[in-house]
Amino acid sequence: MHTMHMKRILLVTLLSLAISLLLFIIFFNVQVIRSPSIPSSKTTILQTQFSLLIGILTRADNYDRRHFLRLIYGIQSSPIAKIDVKFIFCNLTKPEQRILISLEILRFNDIIILNCTENMNNGKTYTYFSSLPSILPRKYNYVMKADDDVFIRLEPLALSLKPLPRVDLYYGFVIPCASMNPFVEYMSGMGFLLSWDLVEWIGESDIPRKEMFGPEDKMVGKWLKMGRKAKNRFSNKPAMYDYPGTNGKCSHELIPETVAVHRLKRWDHWSHVLEFFNVLLPQQEVVIRSQIGNLNLVLKLVNLAQAADDDVFIRLEPLALSLKPLPRVDLYYGFVIPCASMNPFVEYMSGMGFLLSWDLVEWIGESDIPRKEMFGPEDKMVGKWLKMGRKAKNRFSNKPAMYDYPGTNGKCSHELIPETVAVHRLKRWDHWSHVLEFFNVTKQVL
Repeated sequence: MHTMHMKRILLVTLLSLAISLLLFIIFFNVQVIRSPSIPSSKTTILQTQFSLLIGILTRADNYDRRHFLRLIYGIQSSPIAKIDVKFIFCNLTKPEQRILISLEILRFNDIIILNCTENMNNGKTYTYFSSLPSILPRKYNYVMKADDDVFIRLEPLALSLKPLPRVDLYYGFVIPCASMNPFVEYMSGMGFLLSWDLVEWIGESDIPRKEMFGPEDKMVGKWLKMGRKAKNRFSNKPAMYDYPGTNGKCSHELIPETVAVHRLKRWDHWSHVLEFFNVLLPQQEVVIRSQIGNLNLVLKLVNLAQAADDDVFIRLEPLALSLKPLPRVDLYYGFVIPCASMNPFVEYMSGMGFLLSWDLVEWIGESDIPRKEMFGPEDKMVGKWLKMGRKAKNRFSNKPAMYDYPGTNGKCSHELIPETVAVHRLKRWDHWSHVLEFFNVTKQVL
């Protein structure tokens, strides 16, 4: 009995050792597999040599320009610099701005609202620089002030800053245009840069505070001259310039070593610049066009597909909940036309946003019926295809949860209601603001 007991103890001990050894081997292998990723992250940190804040001075109402610039700077980066891009404007003055800009802050967190009245030469630049040390959560090596009609190439900008001093630096495109001497006057407002010590000085010194008003970029040069600051100056010509043909000697043809191109007032100018610098890969071009154009949004939900207008607000959670009990096949869902009808089989679903199950999407791609009946009122044609093909036996018209904005379309409109899935015909910013506020989308950010 004693021998059997000893054997059992020995067996348990060996089993425990085996399990421990197995766990050790697994742990060791996992560490070996994971370990190569560690040096690469450390290398990235070591390569980041300085930080830069680019503040794009704009106006609160310039929503489309901000969204476009987010695309432009969102696809750029530099391995040697931590670069943050923020949009800068003065206090909000319209009720819809509070809602729409709150939405931007929630989504992008790239907006700084200064305590000032919107202006061009009455102290906005001073307020920008002087406010930063007290409102930013961190310091930057450099701070840039840029216009919203300039294209800045972040990698060439970072490379041009790499060998320059981190203190007492004033960098940009010197005025007058023909000059190459960075000490002669001041840097153009297209985009000039100050080291952080100069930003702090602007906030602390009486010189800028007493000389706030006037051509603002010129005033910055005056402050630095009066304070005997910015002994390190760099005018990055010809890499910074105005778009060809827009501003005399300040303009020249696009060149490969460009850091910044200014005065991009027209979309064809932007297109020319982006194409010249090969900014867009083919797949990126499609994404950008889909976001700034008037294309239909395709929304995939499990095995469903929805087509929606760009003037409709869709509440995704109520939409998903309304779909939960419905069939996943042979489904046609939306807001049935005519407006007064509750019968989903009577005509077709409104173009505000209708949904098809995936089998119907595949059928449209394979069947001759839609191919031969392509032309006509498109939403109505979809209903016609399904009728001709004897498809969509499962139909659901989600009234009153889908509707047109109050007062915009007769019987298709009604007041906003809590159970809303979609609100259509949002053609004006104040309508969007009303809808977002009603559904508490921005949750009192501002």
